[in-house]
Order: sequence, then C-alpha cells, then structure tokens
Amino acid sequence: MLADRIAAEDLGATVPERDPQALAGALQRVLTRGRSVYAERLAAAAQDYEWPRALRRLVAFATATGERPVPLGDDAPRRPGHAARDHGYRAVKGALNAAGVRDWPRGLTGA
Repeated sequence: MLADRIAAEDLGATVPERDPQALAGALQRVLTRGRSVYAERLAAAAQDYEWPRALRRLVAFATATGERPVPLGDDAPRRPGHAARDHGYRAVKGALNAAGVRDWPRGLTGA
C-alpha cells in the first residue's frame, strides 16, 4: 500500500481521510522540514511508478502462454493460453494506447 511505503521510507506524510486537522498538521510538518528532506527519496521511489516498470508485470501476465486450459464462458477449454493470451494482449494494448503509451512492448522490455 502506498501509505505504508510513504511512512516506511519517510517520503512525506499520510493522514486519515476527512480529517482536516490531521491534514493541516501534516502539511505544516512537511513544509517545515522542506523539500530537500524528501527530494532524493522521492526521486528514487518515483522510478517504481514510471510506466515501463509499473506495467512490466501486467504485460508479462497478459502475454504469458500459460500451461492450463482457460474456460471461455461456454465451458469448453481452449488450447492453453491461446485465447487468454490474445484477449490479454488486446486488453493491455488498448489500455496502454488510451494512456498514451505507444512504444510497447519494446519500450517495456528494453528490446
């Protein structure tokens, strides 16, 4: 969970939802400490959320062939991975295109 990571790595502050007093206190603490306290750790953590890294596992999952049949609604199993791989690829491609990521999977695999 992102809030746990923020607390564990001192990336900023988290507050309970709908708690304006906690929010005000957290803002005051973060602003008092200053940007330089967080900058290096935030830059390192931000790399984990860049598209190529964040989507690598999703792309691997969606394009994996698998070893077992996948039921596709009519209870008739298909060849392992065939339809699921094709559907997963199209779903991921559509989501990435909608997000503006065009150079994939090459851009995600480093190829």
